[in-house]
Amino acid sequence: MYLVQTYQDYIEKEELNIYSSKKLEIPKPELYVIYTGDKKVEEKEISLSEEYFSGEKTALDVRVKVITESREGDIINQYVMFTHILNDRVKEYGRTKKAIDETIKICKDRNILKEYLSNHESEVHDIMFSLYDDEQIQKAMMRDARKEGEMRGRMEGRMEGIKEGEMRGEMRGEKRGIDAMIANMRKAGISDEMIQNVANMTRRPTS
Repeated sequence: MYLVQTYQDYIEKEELNIYSSKKLEIPKPELYVIYTGDKKVEEKEISLSEEYFSGEKTALDVRVKVITESREGDIINQYVMFTHILNDRVKEYGRTKKAIDETIKICKDRNILKEYLSNHESEVHDIMFSLYDDEQIQKAMMRDARKEGEMRGRMEGRMEGIKEGEMRGEMRGEKRGIDAMIANMRKAGISDEMIQNVANMTRRPTS
């Protein structure tokens, strides 16, 4: 999403004609993700196909370099501090507009990404709000819960069907076995009363 927007901004800034038959010359992309967690990670690069499609070749793949280290005061370190302040505000105000506004205000007061936030505050606010919009998050969670419930229901129904089919098969097999036993006993001249008693003892008790 960000890459497409960046290219779109570049094309507009350079006034490139995307409808021309001439091939456009655009900068080679380099994508990075900054790890802001506390746990140590070993990955130096992540791939869209490896993360989501078991490494299979797809029509779209993206390779992103993972940045895990920074020097105090540099731009990466400031971004990490920004995310920590944001997390604290989210704990206090929830995933709300107020949390985003307070984060931007605190960072500017502490000279954290101050120049960038001053020049791109509206853009940062829109991006963060789209990521932290509670209504959208709740809708996504509800969709996931519904899908999980539907899948679980189908699995349980399938298992019940298998169990029911197995039970019916056992009952049919049992009946055929009893019928064959009765026929053999009659051929041997055993009385009907004795056959009935044996058959009753052999049959599965009903609940």
